Amino acid sequence: LRPDAILLAPPVVQAREALAIIRGEESLKRLPVLADVSQDASGALGKLPVEDWVHSRHELMQRLEVTLRAKRLVERDHEARRRMDALLEITQAATSSLELDQILNLAVDKIGRVVSSDRCSVVLVEGSSTRVARVVATRETPDCSPFQLDLARYPELRRALETRQAVHVEDAAKDPLMEEVRDQVVPLGVKSVLVQPLLAHEDILGAL
Repeated sequence: LRPDAILLAPPVVQAREALAIIRGEESLKRLPVLADVSQDASGALGKLPVEDWVHSRHELMQRLEVTLRAKRLVERDHEARRRMDALLEITQAATSSLELDQILNLAVDKIGRVVSSDRCSVVLVEGSSTRVARVVATRETPDCSPFQLDLARYPELRRALETRQAVHVEDAAKDPLMEEVRDQVVPLGVKSVLVQPLLAHEDILGAL
């Protein structure tokens, strides 16, 4: 389990050492840290470089809520910047002299990083058919040549192409949509799937 915040308390020496460890640990260094100064007669805890200080048990929850709210705002701003940076880079690539396959590979890589997905691909349908498709770019193997996809093995992709609506499978092991392929996808470690149709006016081009 990963904590949302960390509360330091006396003795001061151990609190100072713990803070140094927290700031040096990659998985913890961005967590907000509060210091409980209610029982610190020396005042040393109040000088630690933390996000906030708690002066009594009564104000603990209030201080914690304020700190977590600030943390969420910072994370939201950071995520928005990541998405805008990725979109800008994709847009710049689209207007550059890069070949289409290079642009698509850059797009799946950037989108995959932004949404923290293990896999990300662009699938295009052939003509008006939603039964025959080709994978033209994939984050896992960016150098591979386009290959045909058997849509019979991808019910979530079929649903997105047929309805022209995004499909989100939150739990592949339980979602009824995945029943026909559950024995194949669960052993592969597939947890959730998101399919976004690609449309141009009224035409379905494929999906991401």
